[in-house]
Amino acid sequence: MRSKTPLVLIELLVMLLIFVLVAGVCLRGFLWADRVSACSAQRDLAVTAAQNAAELTKYYAGDFRTAAGELGGTWDGSCWAFTSGDCRVTVTLLPENEPYLGSAHICAQAGSDAPAVEFAVTWQEVSSHEE
Repeated sequence: MRSKTPLVLIELLVMLLIFVLVAGVCLRGFLWADRVSACSAQRDLAVTAAQNAAELTKYYAGDFRTAAGELGGTWDGSCWAFTSGDCRVTVTLLPENEPYLGSAHICAQAGSDAPAVEFAVTWQEVSSHEE
């Protein structure tokens, strides 16, 4: 009578190989999910920073120097730029198309990727003298 030990060892090796393959696939899935989650978190932070810039722009009615003092960054006369964590936000003053209505373009970039969000914001400007 022959021993069944070699068959048992082969069966164990096959089961171990299958387990290693499945563990590798699962680990790869977990790493992919972690990467997607980190990118989404960065994009969410960029959107939040852009929303903050938009709200300050509307609150201060286009006074970017005051908004830059509140949220940080630099104002060069036509563009307000600041960083928030790994996000870079730029607020560019647009030419005035309507009287008493100011507008700006806001762009937020997360990391070195393409812009996470871009939108325009408008506010009502109050004249310094009433006619």
